[in-house]
Amino acid sequence: MKFSNPLVVLARSLAVFAAGSATCTGADPPSSAPEPAEWMAHDIVVDLRDLPKAYSCDELRNKLRDVLLAIGSRPLQIAPYRCERALGAAGRSPGIHLRFDTLHKVSGVPARVTSGLRATIRLGPGEPQSLEDTDCELLRQIKGPLTASLDARVVEFKLDCAATQSAHQHFRVLLQALAPIKANDAHASPLGAESLSPLR
Repeated sequence: MKFSNPLVVLARSLAVFAAGSATCTGADPPSSAPEPAEWMAHDIVVDLRDLPKAYSCDELRNKLRDVLLAIGSRPLQIAPYRCERALGAAGRSPGIHLRFDTLHKVSGVPARVTSGLRATIRLGPGEPQSLEDTDCELLRQIKGPLTASLDARVVEFKLDCAATQSAHQHFRVLLQALAPIKANDAHASPLGAESLSPLR
């Protein structure tokens, strides 16, 4: 298992999501063929700033877990802090210590190879179910560190939260990422099985 470089993760985060919205034209559809991959370990801290509402530690833990699962990662530890209700307004700037694994495409045959599928993943209200209309700013601040840790291509995102809220429109992130094969397809050949479907 490989480990990510936190400085590279931070640099990607700042570069990829500097704007509030963007669309990648000419994005290729995800392939239905499994790709050789291996798990990469990530250990990062996300400091959130001035969220429009306070989240309890349990709410942050549940939402981050659901997002991590939705993007095809394996959550290992989700430890929110500065989220106690007694903090009042200061509780709107919590931090989250995250440990999780993500699949990355490999060439050759490494010692511990598995396989994954390119999946189109949508994040927004109801996707995953715990994300709500009021979570735009939360997703905007976590999207960079999380997507920078993925073997992924961002297709589209709309996270201009103030404009989205005033226009009563939904925020969204659409990306193509290497996701693990669903458990009910585990009996199939991990490489070259065309009947496998992406994890969504």
